[in-house]
Amino acid sequence: MGYTGHMITERFPKLAKLSPAEKWQVIIELEDALIDDVTLEEPLKSELSSLFESRMADFRENPQSAMSLDEARERLRNWKTGNSSVDA
Repeated sequence: MGYTGHMITERFPKLAKLSPAEKWQVIIELEDALIDDVTLEEPLKSELSSLFESRMADFRENPQSAMSLDEARERLRNWKTGNSSVDA
């Protein structure tokens, strides 16, 4: 079954009526659900593992630079919706 452009919004027409902020919330929730569903290929697992280890090393050296998952999600939501009050 190929992608037809608006296949999802045709199946779920209420999606098209959501505000931009609500659409981003749907995307975030779907991304979260996908994390639980996806099985990674071995090369990608290795690459992600290396990235994780590098970031953990950075965190151990400079723990005050970290933010909580909730803070990161909020910053992402604000960035995606164009909220200019987000710090860089």
